[in-house]
Amino acid sequence: MERIFNIRDWWGNGITLWVVVLLLFTTPLLVIALKDVSLENDITTWLPAEDPDAQSLEWFSEQFERGHRLVVSWDSSSLNDSRVESFATALQAESNAAGAGVESITTPHDVIRTMIDNKVSREDAVKRLTGTLVGVGFLKVKLSEAGREDLAASMETVRKRVSEIVEAEASILPPVNKLPGEEQIQPDDKQIDQATDIRVEFPIHDFQLRWPEMTSDTEVVSRIRNGLASPVEGEQVLVEDVFFAAGAPVAVSILLGNIDDHEIERTVKIVEATALTQGIEVDELRLAGTPISRIRLNEAAKRAVWNTDYPIWNVYKRAPILLSALVSIIVSFTLLKSVRLSILVTLASVFTCLVVIAMIPLTGKSLNMVLIVLPDLLLVLTTSGAIHVANYWKHAVTNGDENPIVSAVKMAWQPCALASITTAIGMASLLFAVLAPVQQFGFYASIGCLISLFMILFGFPSMMSVWPGRGKKFAEHAEKEATAWGHFARKIVHHQFLITTSCVGLFIFSITGLQWFKTETKVIRYFPAHSQISQDYHFLEEGLSGIVSVDTVIRFNEQAVDEMNINDRMELVRKVEENISKHRWISGTMSLADFRNPVEPPAENASTRTKVFYGRTLQRIQKAIFEGPIEETSQFARKATAPLDLMTHGKRKIQILEDDEIWRVRAQSIITADVNFSILTSELEQIIQETIADEAGTDYLVTGMVPLFLRTQQAVLESLIKSFGLAFGIIAVVMIVLLYSPTSGFLAMLPNLFPVGVVFGLVAWIGMPVDIGTMITASVALGIAIDGTLHLLTWYRDGIRHGMTQEDAVVMALQHCGPAMWQTSATISIGMVMVSGADLLLISRFGLLMAALVTTALLADVVLLPALLAGWLGRIIKKNTPVLEQPAGEKPETIEFPKEPAGEAEGSNEATPPVRVHTQS
Repeated sequence: MERIFNIRDWWGNGITLWVVVLLLFTTPLLVIALKDVSLENDITTWLPAEDPDAQSLEWFSEQFERGHRLVVSWDSSSLNDSRVESFATALQAESNAAGAGVESITTPHDVIRTMIDNKVSREDAVKRLTGTLVGVGFLKVKLSEAGREDLAASMETVRKRVSEIVEAEASILPPVNKLPGEEQIQPDDKQIDQATDIRVEFPIHDFQLRWPEMTSDTEVVSRIRNGLASPVEGEQVLVEDVFFAAGAPVAVSILLGNIDDHEIERTVKIVEATALTQGIEVDELRLAGTPISRIRLNEAAKRAVWNTDYPIWNVYKRAPILLSALVSIIVSFTLLKSVRLSILVTLASVFTCLVVIAMIPLTGKSLNMVLIVLPDLLLVLTTSGAIHVANYWKHAVTNGDENPIVSAVKMAWQPCALASITTAIGMASLLFAVLAPVQQFGFYASIGCLISLFMILFGFPSMMSVWPGRGKKFAEHAEKEATAWGHFARKIVHHQFLITTSCVGLFIFSITGLQWFKTETKVIRYFPAHSQISQDYHFLEEGLSGIVSVDTVIRFNEQAVDEMNINDRMELVRKVEENISKHRWISGTMSLADFRNPVEPPAENASTRTKVFYGRTLQRIQKAIFEGPIEETSQFARKATAPLDLMTHGKRKIQILEDDEIWRVRAQSIITADVNFSILTSELEQIIQETIADEAGTDYLVTGMVPLFLRTQQAVLESLIKSFGLAFGIIAVVMIVLLYSPTSGFLAMLPNLFPVGVVFGLVAWIGMPVDIGTMITASVALGIAIDGTLHLLTWYRDGIRHGMTQEDAVVMALQHCGPAMWQTSATISIGMVMVSGADLLLISRFGLLMAALVTTALLADVVLLPALLAGWLGRIIKKNTPVLEQPAGEKPETIEFPKEPAGEAEGSNEATPPVRVHTQS
């Protein structure tokens, strides 16, 4: 190591100058590369191609509908609103002109007219569409004559009473009594005639009530009706009736092609602009669907850097990430007592981040909700190593070394190299995770660990060499630090049994909470309640329809087609749909059966003419579905164009052959409420299985976004367990080899497990779910914990080799490593707390969890590990560590400082002699 720093070029310049020149030269190139960084958060691409759920969804998309649907609605929309169709017409024209990615636009009016054309009554058509494109809105309240005497007071009284009944805060909304939009748009006569076909008459009511997570369940209506019918003694009955009525609000469904996030964002802007031209105000426009959640997630991630929604003086919310960086610099300056060292540590950390983040676009990838936390990992690791080098440099300066920078690197290279390499191996273990974003994180993080090591051992020392500064001012401060940490270490040694027992007890208590560990992959849960997307989703799911879809495919093979006529098959699909629609977490369903009324088969004694007519009717239906205008029916029923053969995660064999008949039942489920997708999926499968059990040649497939969310949620947990377990195993092997003992190796892993077990265990105890971003913090915590552990173990073993007692070796190790570990943890954890100001919960939760993990890792390294080294672990290491022979008359270089004053040390009434702190050779 020393020889590398002594290399000179032809002009006598050291290699450190050229390293700094290299850093300066590459920095502009990296900044240019960062311009190509983009965000992409398409959850449908996360699972590997061979995963059964991914295979079934891909096959389903090819057969029925490729792309994602965007749901558009507005507060005053209804089936009587002429703006619904004028908006759809204008949007299609704007999309065609702009070359946007709109494949098709479906309005409830289009669907209802198609049903009416197929002899379905208008009332039945609206009913069948309720819960998908037509909503029942919010609770309508019709006041009594007594209630109308003082309308405002009655409304407030009813609101409070309903809030008590539903145990949620209800709010008042205006009634749905008039045709919205007439003041803004005057439709032509043709539009009026078309709209009149499907106009609905809303029952008379005075106002509406809405409360969080409300449903139109008849049991809820009964409770409210009974509660309002029994007024407080002395009061009049204010309410005549409460009810829900289908027809408002309504939604326009827009199918987008397979376009990237940039095109989705452009299309959404066209949608918003078109809505404004049709008299739809911005503050009442509601947007939902997978495309919206993707671009809103990207926007929220960008706002974590600079959020114009907050005033400039509120820096905590305006620029949480920038504030985090600024606070980290200030804290590091305060603790390092040097502007120069603080700046150089920051530059080394930022450069490492620049290199790795620039690699992402250069390798053809995009940032996602997992990779967005990668800079934090690299900042943590590089800052930790650089601060250790800075502190070793202070020690070398204090000892009067001729070349303190070289001495610092000599002291740091072994523990830093071991920490970085083992962390890189741990990060590489994420390559075996199920989810693609986690695999990508493992790839870039492992490379980042090695780049971080280069910056710690070469980049940072080179910058220190080019900007040398003055070292003498640190001597007095170093002595004070050594004294303070020496006293602290003595207390730990004297109470090592109590400390070890307490820490192990806390660890065991915490990990028992892991039985309630929960993961969360619902993207809408990452947004705060006040965000526009969260408000839109809640409005739509409370008044119109569930946002997330679960699709059922009913397969009829050749045998089933031969044994069941087209009417029997359609009625079986209708029966499946009806049974699915009864589920408490399903808002509405749709299938091809909704577009036709049942065809009654003729009686056995019917005339031949009747039977022939029935047979011809079935032939016409068969031809219309499978031979007619395919584009009109293919999104609900068709012949399979590709086979599907897979084994589900539930070990159920699914086999669909080419040309088998496949019928689709689309169901809308709620994502904003606490819906357990695992229970939902299993209950739907049971419903379907029981419905089709008696029909030979039939089978089913459940797919869509609900099973995808469920599988992704399971994969998050699998990835966490497998990757962390593999990383733990690899690092444990390194520890065993390093300490020459399996027992000491596993004991030394306890401080590394401690932060993850305690923090994640307590998180599980309080019921907080872990998302895909916070899952990564386990690997980050393991990396920083192993860094401190290796530094402390290296110095402890060095003390033992030089003949120190077990106690003195612990004190010496903590004096060397304690300041650096404290400075690193304080800098990182305080900086991470500032990130909690981000509106995006994915980022703010990451910041808080990281701060908790780093702080707990500090406690593990400066409290638990020294206690273990003062006890059983230290004895094993001492037994396996040979003592170096000191030449006669030669003593190791030391820094002497006074111990605790007389009487302060436990069990002592006299002042104790100075403690010798050895400088590693």
